Amino acid sequence: MYSSTRGQTTPASMRSEFLSRRLWLGLVASLIGFCCVSQALFAQDSWTTKEILVEPHHRASLGILSGRPIALSSRSVVASGLVVSAPGYEWVVTATLPATLIRKLADLGDRVEKGQVLAVLSSSALGELRRQLEELAIEQVQARANLERERNLLAEGLIPPARLQLSETRLAVLQATERARLAELASSGLTDPDVDASSLAHGWLRSPMRGQLIEANVLPGQSVEAGALLFRIADTSQLQLSLDLSLDKASQLRVGDRFRLQGSRSGGTIAGISRALHAGQQARLRGKLDRASGLALGDLVSVEIQTRQSPIESDIQIVPASALSQYKDKSVIFIETTKGFRAQSVDVLTRLDGQIHIRSKLGEHERFAIAGVAALRALLQKAD
Repeated sequence: MYSSTRGQTTPASMRSEFLSRRLWLGLVASLIGFCCVSQALFAQDSWTTKEILVEPHHRASLGILSGRPIALSSRSVVASGLVVSAPGYEWVVTATLPATLIRKLADLGDRVEKGQVLAVLSSSALGELRRQLEELAIEQVQARANLERERNLLAEGLIPPARLQLSETRLAVLQATERARLAELASSGLTDPDVDASSLAHGWLRSPMRGQLIEANVLPGQSVEAGALLFRIADTSQLQLSLDLSLDKASQLRVGDRFRLQGSRSGGTIAGISRALHAGQQARLRGKLDRASGLALGDLVSVEIQTRQSPIESDIQIVPASALSQYKDKSVIFIETTKGFRAQSVDVLTRLDGQIHIRSKLGEHERFAIAGVAALRALLQKAD
């Protein structure tokens, strides 16, 4: 019996044909997908070079205004600053002894000279110190007289040498005690108010330097403890600025950036930046002035800080926020051409105070729309 398989399909051939068809279908689907993506990308990118025709006489009716980009190296930050004393040029005058303020001879804002009397104090501890010095002076007179007598007696052989040594030691102890009391009196900073002082407890408090009183915390009749702050004096020839800025602005600045006082020729350099937030959630900067002519402690001034450009910022430019528009999930600006405008996508880096930092290759002479952007966007959609 003979049986033929011609024209029949075996399971192996069916499996091979199925796999072949799947492979072809996959290739066709990939090709279709690639074409779709390419078409979408072309449609998305083609508008960046497609011009929007706008007649010159239509610009005014559409409210279109143009401007030029600003390089990041040309940006500046405006801030308010307070004139303060420089570190190392400020002194404090404290009460070294418990005392009571009898007279106050200088007050806040006064300019004082070195050695000028600031106040008259009365201190029982000062009176006791001066009394001890007077007693030591009397005891030293007696000790010197006794030492001279002991030397004469020793020369006559009436006393042993040890007795003379005791007298010499006694005088040396008195002299050492006097030096210690004099040093204590000098450290108090209180001098005699006059030659014929009626009270040993009174003393003059003098200024240790020339400058301006920026703090005066006491009133006549007030009692103070040892170590209490009485006056603070600053050298007004050495002034600096204390600047408080938002963290966004402070992050754009670096030590060494130059600043200029608005309405003045004075300027300086940023000497220190503390980005730790202070009161009002602001960072604090310290500016060193080139010269302090015309400025006084406590003055409020406005400064313009010119920031420096780093190598990675060479292609970063600043445009107004009004110049930016959104189109097909991209941020675009409209660059002016001879026939109208063209849309160009840009990378937006930061937004700050109505300005936007973008990464772009715009030339310094190129202009772009800063007003009427909505009308240009409508024309772009219509052209597509």
